[in-house]
Amino acid sequence: MADFDVFGTRNFNVNQMNQEINKGIAPKTIDRVDQAHQSRPGDSSAHVHFEGGKHALRDDGTWKHGGRKLSRAEKEWLQKWNWSLPNDQ
Repeated sequence: MADFDVFGTRNFNVNQMNQEINKGIAPKTIDRVDQAHQSRPGDSSAHVHFEGGKHALRDDGTWKHGGRKLSRAEKEWLQKWNWSLPNDQ
């Protein structure tokens, strides 16, 4: 049994989101989605990494690092999974 005390705000859609990325269903500009992990500073929320590695968006709509305009496809895909978008989007 997993010790869920190590996780921050756990997002139960992360595995399914990564499956869509691997199957080519998600926008090509999205590399992966990482689960929240309390023991890593700055990782208390699930976050999506975009191509190039310069930008990562938390599921609460705040940027973990970087920050850029999201494409329509990225916005639609993230909203499908009930993620918040940044305020400037």
